[in-house]
Amino acid sequence: MNLVCSKSGSVVYRAQTGYYATYPWPWTQTMTLSSYAWTSGGADCTATLYYFSGKKTVTLTTLNFSVLP
Repeated sequence: MNLVCSKSGSVVYRAQTGYYATYPWPWTQTMTLSSYAWTSGGADCTATLYYFSGKKTVTLTTLNFSVLP
């Protein structure tokens, strides 16, 4: 999954993780919406769920949501 949050047109948060049983970095599966670029206020985010199929990336779904201040 890929998550990107923007505020006033600038990316303020970006994270990527995997959701499968043997994923080697499970602590990244909980995303805390905080960064040095995002100090306060709301943001608009897009989460994209995808998988790799050989040489191709297949998008399963995309969710747009707003984070309130």
